[in-house]
Amino acid sequence: MDKLKAYKHAKLYSDGGQILADTAKSIGMNADTVASIEWRKTMYNLALADDISEIDPTYFRPETLVDRLGLDAQNQQLVVSSAILLRANIRSQNADTIKEHFYARADEATQSLNLLRYQAQPNPRDTYAWCQLNHLAISCTYLDSLLDAKQDAESLPQFSVSELCTGALMAFCRTSRLVRHKTWSEVYKASGDVGLNRRIIGKIARSVLLP
Repeated sequence: MDKLKAYKHAKLYSDGGQILADTAKSIGMNADTVASIEWRKTMYNLALADDISEIDPTYFRPETLVDRLGLDAQNQQLVVSSAILLRANIRSQNADTIKEHFYARADEATQSLNLLRYQAQPNPRDTYAWCQLNHLAISCTYLDSLLDAKQDAESLPQFSVSELCTGALMAFCRTSRLVRHKTWSEVYKASGDVGLNRRIIGKIARSVLLP
């Protein structure tokens, strides 16, 4: 991936982190929890690490990934989430069935979110917000898979574009129902604040119109 594409990828992740932060606050997460998490920085660094993992899925060890994200490698919750994320990444690439692939993608989304969650001290009052963010993260991962099916098929020769599109759409429809209407509304508002809505529409248009 060239430097411009890598930057755009990282910027997209960074904006996604800001959207998660704004949405979390709007659906009732404790303000101190939101303030204690490096939402943008973590997601930006995660995108850069993801680019490396696409080339070599075995490049990172859990502790080195946590360190690369700029987080505390002594925090065992972060290290465990990192380990599960790395395994899920390999599973998604080596899956023999579409179902296995998207189960692994869901695990990737959950553990990526946990790398944000475990930066903060646990607060029982935040349980609902984290649950909604998890459903949201998985749903958006499936939506991203749907829009990137043509590109993903190049690195996943065991699946056709049609299989990836159908699998992603079915998974998105199943999981997105778990995201409350208010959460979606806050996501839409937060996306507009960082200009992500226009980029998503452009991505959809390119996916539909370009061969």
